[in-house]
Amino acid sequence: MPLRFVKVPRVNTQDVLHIAVSATSLTRELSSMSFFPPATAAVSIVLLILQTLQGVQNNKEACFRLARRCARILLDINDQMVGRWDTAPPTLIKNLERFQDTLTSIHEFMKIQTDITWARRFMKKTSIENAISEYSTQLDDATQSFQIATLIDIHYAVSATSKALRPSLNAKPSLAPPPYVATTEMDATIESTLSTLMLQSPIEMDHTDIPRIPETRMEITSREEDVEDHIISHDVLEDRGFRRYHQSEVRLKGRSNLKGGWWTGASAAEVEGQPSLIKRYEGPGNQAMKLWMRDVKLLQDIYHPSLPQMIGFSAEGAPTPFILISNVQTRSPQSMLLSVLQTEGLAGCVDLILRFYEDVQDATLYIQRQWSLDDHGAQDFIGDASYRVDGSGTVIMGLPPPRDGWLTMRSYGLTESLKMAVMGMLPKCGTIQYRRVDEIDEGDITRQVSHVVTLARSLLPADNAPIVLPSHVKALLSISVNDEEDYDEFTKPFKPSLRQLRLTGIEAGTHNHVWHENGGIPAHKFIVGDFGYIPEGKDFTDFVILGNVFEDNFAKFEVESNVYGEQWCWKDIPLRRQPIDPFSLPGDANCWPIAVPPNAQIDCLVIQSSFISHIGGAWRFLLLDGKDLAMKYGIKPEEIMMITRAGTNQDFYIRDFSTPGHAHLQHHQQLGHQRFGHTRPAFNSPHTAHHHQWQSRGFAPHQNTLPSIMYLLTSSDPNYSPYWSHNPVSVPAGTRRPELRRGWTYKIGWCTGFVNWIQLHPEDFRD
Repeated sequence: MPLRFVKVPRVNTQDVLHIAVSATSLTRELSSMSFFPPATAAVSIVLLILQTLQGVQNNKEACFRLARRCARILLDINDQMVGRWDTAPPTLIKNLERFQDTLTSIHEFMKIQTDITWARRFMKKTSIENAISEYSTQLDDATQSFQIATLIDIHYAVSATSKALRPSLNAKPSLAPPPYVATTEMDATIESTLSTLMLQSPIEMDHTDIPRIPETRMEITSREEDVEDHIISHDVLEDRGFRRYHQSEVRLKGRSNLKGGWWTGASAAEVEGQPSLIKRYEGPGNQAMKLWMRDVKLLQDIYHPSLPQMIGFSAEGAPTPFILISNVQTRSPQSMLLSVLQTEGLAGCVDLILRFYEDVQDATLYIQRQWSLDDHGAQDFIGDASYRVDGSGTVIMGLPPPRDGWLTMRSYGLTESLKMAVMGMLPKCGTIQYRRVDEIDEGDITRQVSHVVTLARSLLPADNAPIVLPSHVKALLSISVNDEEDYDEFTKPFKPSLRQLRLTGIEAGTHNHVWHENGGIPAHKFIVGDFGYIPEGKDFTDFVILGNVFEDNFAKFEVESNVYGEQWCWKDIPLRRQPIDPFSLPGDANCWPIAVPPNAQIDCLVIQSSFISHIGGAWRFLLLDGKDLAMKYGIKPEEIMMITRAGTNQDFYIRDFSTPGHAHLQHHQQLGHQRFGHTRPAFNSPHTAHHHQWQSRGFAPHQNTLPSIMYLLTSSDPNYSPYWSHNPVSVPAGTRRPELRRGWTYKIGWCTGFVNWIQLHPEDFRD
């Protein structure tokens, strides 16, 4: 049986020197503690451990880690007890005595390691490692015992101070903030208690060198008994105008049809002859009661038109707890927006969205002030709230569900959260992308909603701007019928027209929306600036081009060109598309260098386009000159479509067959035969014969391992035919393209077109 050799790692000179220096440093630090009687015994044992460590030959680094942890525990205690060892609490002294037992065991263990022979250390290697691990666990337990003793003392101190402060707290009750608030009433009690203890302590602390720690949000849930006492306080009810109702005093009127967040289960009711809205809390008793108490606590402190207005709640002992809300008639924002869209058109719908945004923004600022929320807390409230609209057209934000200790991380700010909440009130959350085929299938509603989304995004604040509406938008919304004359309550505010709203976005430089089409468009059919129309019931394949704004001198816009390419290999896992950087060649050609590994296929995509730099100028042209242009060609102005971007995309691939893959495999097989003693070459093998056939042609197995550089030449010229080449040189038009070498295959895919376009709505041209 062959012998088995086991390599044992040896400790080098640098490791020994490092351990010796560290042990000396720890000894010097511990020496200053030997003057304090409660810690003298423990310090002496640790110093013996460090002295014994010098004689340990095996597992020296692990033993040093144990000794360093022992010393560090004592040094940490000394940092907190400097100047106070004479008044050390009994619990600390008792824990130090227990810690001495652990230190004594570790010292005995290290003494045994210094006397044991190499053979015994080798035979007991596993047991020694287990012992080191066990002593490390005992040190963890010792550390936790010091922490637990300290926490128990703090709890006793807090309890004593809380009992002393309880009469003053009961004299003037105050409601605990919601779970979104950074601090709670219990936090304030603990903070004041700790402040009192710190003032009584003789320690003087210098905070100038302490680094600032980021604030951490904690949620502390009060006991249900305290919450219940707080809610039923008659002083609070009288001061805030709330009262309890027995269920016999409430008359239900119909079943609830509301389904959505906080409003689920709410239904119409009549209380003392007055209409109201009742929200009942059904479900398991404890869970329903907990939700009811939470909502009552929050709603007692809320007085805002865009938040639920509570007028009362159920009496004690009600089998199903409930609250009464003054917001009686509510509807979903989506249904109201669609109703306004059908009755008042695009302008009325956009105006309503802007007013919805103002409602949500004003309520958010109120919540931040009322509950001392930061922007992250406000984002949590907005994102989880449920929205309804009352009879006056005001958005009402239902309370979000409780946050059970979970945290939401976002990469966007409060302004974008507000915009997402308001745009989410539109059909499909405002993400509709209008296409010509949709108008045939769904009527004009998709086109209308798309225009509303475009206008709303151009008028709402930018993502990185303050949450308030821009000044030019607020000025537009505040226009009345007669700014100079007084008007009474019967005078309705003037709503801006669609033309005014669109011009406001254009002048602000935010109206840059375009629609995209890439289905069934031939390559090079359109160029930037083309305008025309599509006959009713047709699509882009039947687009009728009437002219070009540049060629006909109707307008002048800045036009830019862009080329983009990317490459990938389908065998890569995961698949990664990498951009390609071309360089220009004479004749308006672009050369794309592609690195092709041996026996691999590289696919690529090339996109070339031209576009108008500032889309707002194109919108302004159609808005101001669309009527004259339509009159000239005998069509309606809203039928004119203008191409703002035209381009092509084309796919290619190149593959290297010049180096066969099995040649590399055969080469490695021969190396394997030689390694294991098989010296007889298998020349009668067909693989071997084929291998030598390639080698005789000059393709050795170890050659061509580096990627080959191929060049793809393209151009935006419609008459230019793209091709692959081994050289980065463009061939003049009309000459024969160079052929690739033997072993290379390629593909020149179909070239397809795409366009971006803009088109106005009939409402844009209403007087």
